[in-house]
Amino acid sequence: TKPEEQRGEPNWTYEPIACGDCQRTEEQVWHGMELYDAHCHLQDARLGNETRRMLEEARQAGVRGWVCNGTQPKDWEQVHQLAVRHEGVVASYGLHPWHVERVGSKHEDERGTRHESMRNPEKHTDAPDAEPEWLMLLSRWLSHDTNACVGEAGLDFAKKHAITQEGRENQREALRQQLRLARAFSRPISLHCVKAHVPILELLKEEGPFPMGVLIHGYLGPPECIRALVQAGSSFSLGGHLTKIPEGKAQAIVKSVPVERLMLETDCPDGLLKNKAEGSPTESASAFNHPENLQEVLVMVARMRGVEAAELAEISSKNARAMFVLPS
Repeated sequence: TKPEEQRGEPNWTYEPIACGDCQRTEEQVWHGMELYDAHCHLQDARLGNETRRMLEEARQAGVRGWVCNGTQPKDWEQVHQLAVRHEGVVASYGLHPWHVERVGSKHEDERGTRHESMRNPEKHTDAPDAEPEWLMLLSRWLSHDTNACVGEAGLDFAKKHAITQEGRENQREALRQQLRLARAFSRPISLHCVKAHVPILELLKEEGPFPMGVLIHGYLGPPECIRALVQAGSSFSLGGHLTKIPEGKAQAIVKSVPVERLMLETDCPDGLLKNKAEGSPTESASAFNHPENLQEVLVMVARMRGVEAAELAEISSKNARAMFVLPS
């Protein structure tokens, strides 16, 4: 989900695919290039019934795999079904910090959290010291789906999402529990991090190491914090959110991520590149990010790193396949 937008207008422009004076078509430019979307939300209601068509269009654009992140118990079944029905989609189940207060503070079932596809679900207990229902359910999903990841988890300490100290502590505890599940099940975990890079770093140090990896998606925090997060085991997926901050900071973020820790994402239907969003009414489907836009993310990030798109595609895809169970 999209990080908090920054104040001020970015003073930079996005440049589309450039082939110099060559006469190659766009299809020839992308021929043989394979891309993997390390973070997206294909279950989002804004995509409607167009997911199959959008995935096929993305495949035609060279995208071979997607890590589809759930954000709360009621969408985990949708995420599971997308992974079952569409080749290349990997399920990831997690409790997003935006939903911690509503979901994590109560033990009772939410609608849609008990699914026929679950095998031998454990009975719920109302014992005072029982784990939250969402945590028990998450554990069962990970037991059932051996290729699944954990996430989207994380911390969001922007004022509108963490007004009180209690709210921040609840987010920390929910993240701590998900980090422990990721370790226990030997799964990678995908994290949302907004105005909380230091608290996340502290938790990673306390609960790590994480042999299967930690992915911080859509990072817009201080570039100088990236090194410490990398030392704590983090990788980073970069996408269109970078166009919402000043170019100098965006470029510093891109260049600060070690190449062996860099992946690409759309965060669709969020994360639309700024140049594509301009002029699109928010109520129009054209204002939503499309899975095939990973191509344009690649070009943007390659330009900011000063490398060829083909080189970055190969490296980022290798990194994604190493962390997630994605097709090769």
